[in-house]
Amino acid sequence: MRDHNIDLLRFVGLSLIILAHVTPPLLVLNLRCFDVPLMVFVSGLTCYQKDIRFSWGYLSHRFARLVFPVWIFLTVYFLMIYAAKFVGLDFGLTFKQVYESYLLMDGIGFVWIIRVLLLIAMVTPGLIKINQIIKSNIIFIWLYSIALILYLLIAYYKVGMDVVLVRDWVYYAIGYGFVFLLGIRMKGLKCVDVMLFIAIIVALFIAMGVVGMYSLLGNDSVFFHVNDWKYPPTNIFLLYGLIMAVLGYTIVNIKRRARLNTIVNFIGCNSIWLSMAYSLHIYHCSHGYGMVDEICGSLYGCSRYLLSSVCVGGNYRKKRKV
Repeated sequence: MRDHNIDLLRFVGLSLIILAHVTPPLLVLNLRCFDVPLMVFVSGLTCYQKDIRFSWGYLSHRFARLVFPVWIFLTVYFLMIYAAKFVGLDFGLTFKQVYESYLLMDGIGFVWIIRVLLLIAMVTPGLIKINQIIKSNIIFIWLYSIALILYLLIAYYKVGMDVVLVRDWVYYAIGYGFVFLLGIRMKGLKCVDVMLFIAIIVALFIAMGVVGMYSLLGNDSVFFHVNDWKYPPTNIFLLYGLIMAVLGYTIVNIKRRARLNTIVNFIGCNSIWLSMAYSLHIYHCSHGYGMVDEICGSLYGCSRYLLSSVCVGGNYRKKRKV
């Protein structure tokens, strides 16, 4: 049976991503910046008690599921951008943006989330194995905390940050790997374990905040931007994401099983693809073509909704036949 609490958390995560691009006040912008950690945390929740073993078959399957659809999506999108030139619309797309998008780097923006999901898929078997080996929740929490502190120290001193491969791949894999591992373990933690974990992470958050404030004394405009530690995920951004992910999970589970309306359920089930569609809106508006984007976005959204409805309906009918 599908866990609607997870769909609700996905809905919240996507809503926070969208909120970031409607020019919210600075305070709101900082408070909502646990969007991507929440999405990764939810992915970890879905792997609870699963036994996924590392194999080339597994990696090729995940690569095909994650990357191929994005490449198709980008190809259609870039062809539309190219065709728009014939009617006098130039979105300023460069060759560098195109190939970086296919490599899941900066590109047109937003495709980096697929790189995060791909990295998480690569380390999933190892993280599941770690979770299986450490039986005691207390030992898990303390080992997790020690490893997290080491990572934060390494990131604080920017070890290897000048190397693109290390900064954009290794740091992302480790940073979001911590979030994903917590998601895997979360359903097995007792209330007292959760309270201990939150206490440790909050203490680290305060400590890193004090260190950051001291090192950036006289430049508080940098310190209070939590997103400054988002690329790659380090420091108070990562800690804040962990805290809010745990709190969010705890809140939605106060009521055992959430009942979602159709719209919330649809968004929760298709959060990744809806976020990709939303990225087109941001890119177009940034080039001054808001009205064009509203039309294209509406057409795309309708087609996306119809396609997803057909898929969901087909899966539902198959389940009923079984």
